[in-house]
Amino acid sequence: MAGWSSSLPSRSACRSLRDAPLPVKAPSSAVPPVRVPVLSSHLSKKKRCNPAAALSSGDFQTGAASTSGGVAWDKTEAGTPLEDLPEPDGNFCLPFIGETAELKANHWEWAHKRVKKFGPVFKSNIFGENVVVVTDFRGLQKVFGGDHKLTQWMTAPSLEALCGEELMGAPKHKASHMKQRRQQGAAFTPDAMDAYLPRVVETCEEYLNSWSAQERVNLIPAMQELAFDFAEGLVVGLGIKGEEKALLLQKWTEFSSNSITFMLDLPGTPYNTAKRARDFILDAIRDRVAAKKAEFEAGNVHKDTLLSFFASAKVEDGEPLDVHDLSMNVLMFMFAGSDTSRESHKVLLGILPDLPPVILDKLREEQAQIVAKHGTGFSRAAMAEMRYADAVAREVLRIWGPAEFLTVKEDFELHGKRIKKGAVILASLMYAKASDPRVSAGDHADSPLPRHMDISNLTDSFRPERWLDDSNKLDTSALATFGMGVHFCLGYPLYMMEAKVLLALVARDYDVTNLSGSPVDWGVSPSARSPTSDVFLRFTPRHSV
Repeated sequence: MAGWSSSLPSRSACRSLRDAPLPVKAPSSAVPPVRVPVLSSHLSKKKRCNPAAALSSGDFQTGAASTSGGVAWDKTEAGTPLEDLPEPDGNFCLPFIGETAELKANHWEWAHKRVKKFGPVFKSNIFGENVVVVTDFRGLQKVFGGDHKLTQWMTAPSLEALCGEELMGAPKHKASHMKQRRQQGAAFTPDAMDAYLPRVVETCEEYLNSWSAQERVNLIPAMQELAFDFAEGLVVGLGIKGEEKALLLQKWTEFSSNSITFMLDLPGTPYNTAKRARDFILDAIRDRVAAKKAEFEAGNVHKDTLLSFFASAKVEDGEPLDVHDLSMNVLMFMFAGSDTSRESHKVLLGILPDLPPVILDKLREEQAQIVAKHGTGFSRAAMAEMRYADAVAREVLRIWGPAEFLTVKEDFELHGKRIKKGAVILASLMYAKASDPRVSAGDHADSPLPRHMDISNLTDSFRPERWLDDSNKLDTSALATFGMGVHFCLGYPLYMMEAKVLLALVARDYDVTNLSGSPVDWGVSPSARSPTSDVFLRFTPRHSV
């Protein structure tokens, strides 16, 4: 799932810079040994993917993003030795706070001023940490490329401690890392998607039917519950209902909302709350994991969840199935998937009532044709023909996106500047998308907010047709939300499946109304996509197409 935001894409859905709280000075014993990953918790709601789950090749990465072989990282194109290159220029402003306030107020405007002054790569200070900001696609392709030779995702020490350093932290050994990536990748193949499709359809139908029976639906908590159901059902398949499900959702919320914090393990602290919630969740899933292990040992292999595909890959590699190891992987998969689904589907359904009517008409026309040809069921063939729904889902990802944080593993050159080992990189995906010439048509040059990124004016900014124009040559690099190259998240096809099924079912059977009477206020900054107040929707059944 979008970002499965942790060891997979995710983590998903980055925390909006607008909503990020200022850090509180903690006792020295509470401060993690590395403060920078704590910074990423303030700036990134999408707890970033572990490179173990990134694609090494496939349909979802561009050649430019992945071609790192043969590049002389120690030389510039002009042949200047790396050690002689200057470091990026930039501003630092106030001690500790740095440029945080301006960044939070409007990510685009903050970056735009500095790009005009310093170029596409510059230094800044965010929450007291010096960072190198990269703002263009060419730079991002180098940052995200190189088979993890140059950079790695940042992960908070608290999250590593809770979910396991081998899963959430930097890989210690390349061979084991590559094996882990391949094993996790087995859960995102086309055959795996076919196995998950019935569960995705069932979940969407169940929620839409429930929402249509309510006078109004509060978008944010509704998306949290839907995302949890997607994650639990697709990853492990507990099949729980009622009070048992409500309690597990409560514990899941306690775990996910407190997992990135200072590592002060005392009663009542966020870390202790997350730790106790994690233990409760592991107890809940351990029996299911043990049962799946017994099925494999008995030769009774039924692959219908991410757990089963992942376990099958381990068996094929001759590895024993360990209940604790599998349970921790389940936790990581769920953490990554629920975060991405919650944030991305919140934007998808939140903007749906405010889209120009012609977009909804085209979605319904497409579904009418698909039902006439394939019937009301969902199949790989039917999903493949949902080109307009696919384009709408991609356009949502284009206008919504995170800022990613990475650490530098070795010195390299970028735009004539030396990026030093150990530096922290803020990959400004939003600015890169805003200034992408394939989309912007130059309207970013001197604009406080480019028209094609202005979510408050969907008539001008939201154009699914751009993804259907073959001459435009847009691919997933124009999304950037799921990373690039070898850092492209495995969960992308799963997110797209969920989004397309939601769109298809809404187009066929429901009218969605924003009960506020005015468009949703998504905030000033294009990187801040959470609504600034509660959003209430009504799902009204309509005659099926």
